[in-house]
Amino acid sequence: MRMRMWTYDLAREQHADLGVLRTLCEMSIRGGHTHLGLYLEHRYAFRCAPFAHGVGCLTAEMARALQDEFRGRLTIVPFLNLLGHFEGFLYTEEGKSFAAERFAGLQADGANPGFKAICEAMVDEALEVFESDLIHLGGDETAQLGKGKHSAPWVEGFAAQHPDRDAKAALYASHFSPLCERVSKAGRTPAIWGDMLFEHPEALQDLPKETLLFDWQYFRSPLATSGKLREAGFRVVACPAVHTYNAPWCHLPQTERNIRDAHAAATDLDLEGVCITTWECGLMGSYETLL
Repeated sequence: MRMRMWTYDLAREQHADLGVLRTLCEMSIRGGHTHLGLYLEHRYAFRCAPFAHGVGCLTAEMARALQDEFRGRLTIVPFLNLLGHFEGFLYTEEGKSFAAERFAGLQADGANPGFKAICEAMVDEALEVFESDLIHLGGDETAQLGKGKHSAPWVEGFAAQHPDRDAKAALYASHFSPLCERVSKAGRTPAIWGDMLFEHPEALQDLPKETLLFDWQYFRSPLATSGKLREAGFRVVACPAVHTYNAPWCHLPQTERNIRDAHAAATDLDLEGVCITTWECGLMGSYETLL
């Protein structure tokens, strides 16, 4: 496999301490990983969204320091989320106009021109600061597709013109395809999560083929799902999870089985690699707080 990655969740008010991040980088190298993903959401100090990140977030200076220290030994990959899981931006006075629904859900209105502009600016900042070939744009769990002041008429109009098409798939692709192309034009590789492509497979027709798809399957082998994405002409990364998000500590047997199944599928299908995902613990607390 060409990539052995794991992601660390800095969102949901986690504190990006540079000392802890250095320790995680060293641990990643000792564990044989080639990449460390930093899952950011609003916990990165985006210049284009100074209203959202708060104190204790990851800054450009911190990211550059990590890259300087571990260059050639570990690749630091930014994981943005540019549609769903955007709540850290939406639940602010400045960002509330981007929401798909007021005081409901975690998703932005994908057809909102202002939201599209801020997504482009975030991508540009990630390209400016992070040296990684891979820029992950998010895209998972977008259950509110078609909701919102701008998206609802967009979907209605598309469905009227193309009654045989999945309008929500078209909306999804119309949002992410330009962002993926923006990354590609900069000479990098765009990536998105794969789950919505199983709900709306027509979106695969409109996504750039150079997009790397991250197939997260936390309760089963990704052999069948990743195989479908491969058949559609895309490169794929299998993504198991450390089961902490659904536990006060960790469901260890389930975690080990999930990771072994993903590794076996990645080997059988000759995938790009495996990305072990980690998410915040129960009650949105860090391990140190729980202990």
